[in-house]
Amino acid sequence: MTERAGGTPTAAARAVLAGLLARPWLALIAALILHTALWLAAQRDIRAADPLYYADNAYRLTHGSEPMLATHSNFVFVLRIGLTGPLAAVYALAGISTLTTNLPCLLAGLGILAIAYAAAPTPRGKLLALAFGAVCTPLVTDGRELTPDLPCGALVAASILCLTRRDRPRGPWWIAGAAALWFAAFQVKEVAVW
Repeated sequence: MTERAGGTPTAAARAVLAGLLARPWLALIAALILHTALWLAAQRDIRAADPLYYADNAYRLTHGSEPMLATHSNFVFVLRIGLTGPLAAVYALAGISTLTTNLPCLLAGLGILAIAYAAAPTPRGKLLALAFGAVCTPLVTDGRELTPDLPCGALVAASILCLTRRDRPRGPWWIAGAAALWFAAFQVKEVAVW
């Protein structure tokens, strides 16, 4: 916030803050655009072994999984199917590139910002959640290459958000959604599907 020499905010800064408090969804849109721009700027070629392993498994799933699943070392239990399955669908729909490989982590980062926004009960809380999310280093650093951590974190956060809404109308549906999201998070991070 801009301050005058006396330490009080200027009228323009107060007007911007009042406008954001009246319409916090504008701050959400700005945070999502900023996160996407940072994600695009931070893209680089994949160098680490784990992202290459996940991308290779997704590529193999895209081009027929029978030979891959026939060998014991590539059995479905070691695929982290909650990460490689959706990535294989992205490959089939949008092609294979560094951007499409890292797309699940972009979507997870955007989801985390949206969940933080939705979880805060007041407009001021929503703005604070977005401000903290905008400066959260793991959202940018983990989002630039394919790892299971950020997608798993987004799914767990969504599960917790659903649980916090269980006392609202359609409470059992919120609980069922939380269980489904928790199971999806388990499939992203763990190496077993049962």
